[in-house]
Amino acid sequence: MNVTQTNILRFIFLLSVAIEFTYELGYSFGKFYRANLHHHTKETVAFIINRFIDFAILAGEGARVIYTNRHDILAEANTIRNQIGRAFSYEYTV
Repeated sequence: MNVTQTNILRFIFLLSVAIEFTYELGYSFGKFYRANLHHHTKETVAFIINRFIDFAILAGEGARVIYTNRHDILAEANTIRNQIGRAFSYEYTV
């Protein structure tokens, strides 16, 4: 057997050992996950989806309120802007 054939067989052996190790690691993690983490992960994902839906509903309601009261909000923002502007302006008396 020449050097090239030996190297090819060594590479195939190394690849098979890596695949076997990966399979065993995945199998062990899968057993641990199913026994200890699956229930908590499922609840966490359901909670995150529920919060996302709640925030989407609240954002829609908030946008509706802002759109309905946009003129009042703009008037109040202008009042506040003018008050802040007056705090930084000088009045000259001659």
